Amino acid sequence: MHVAFPLRCPAARADTIYHQVRVTGTARSGTASVRASSTVRWSMTIGRTRS
Repeated sequence: MHVAFPLRCPAARADTIYHQVRVTGTARSGTASVRASSTVRWSMTIGRTRS
C-alpha cells in the first residue's frame, strides 16, 4: 500500500495539517517517511486504532 500527501511549505509560515487514512487487510508493521528541504521544520504523529 502507498499513500502520499504532497504539500507545499511556504517560507516563514506555520501550518497544522491533519490526514486520516482508514485501511483494511494490512499487516501491523509499516513505514512512514517525510521528505523536505533542510530549511523545513516538521513533526509527525502516527496512531493506530483497533477496528
